[in-house]
Amino acid sequence: MCDTGASILVRASISSSNSWIGSPTVAVCPIVSEIVDEALFKGLTTAGLKDADARHLMYAARNDCDRFVTTDPHFTSRRPELEALCQGLKIVTPSDLDAELRATGPRITGQSRWNEG
Repeated sequence: MCDTGASILVRASISSSNSWIGSPTVAVCPIVSEIVDEALFKGLTTAGLKDADARHLMYAARNDCDRFVTTDPHFTSRRPELEALCQGLKIVTPSDLDAELRATGPRITGQSRWNEG
């Protein structure tokens, strides 16, 4: 987990004109492990994601990311179902995240949503 308590996986390319990237408002942490969760992967592919997309979202969820930022309609069109499978991970567009950060202030905080045995 980042020192700020937030982890965000940014999937979309963001232009430099969007000041929230790289600002103290957003902490972007590297994905530190590739934990394979077969049950989650199967649920994501059953929900209609291609294998590569399912792996990408599974890695974000299992590495305790708070937000999965994307403009890909394969994710955004299935948002409620995918978020339910990922136990608290929010799927947002860049503009959703920008609006959330402007409304909530300088930090997004999160806690691990996964029981480690």
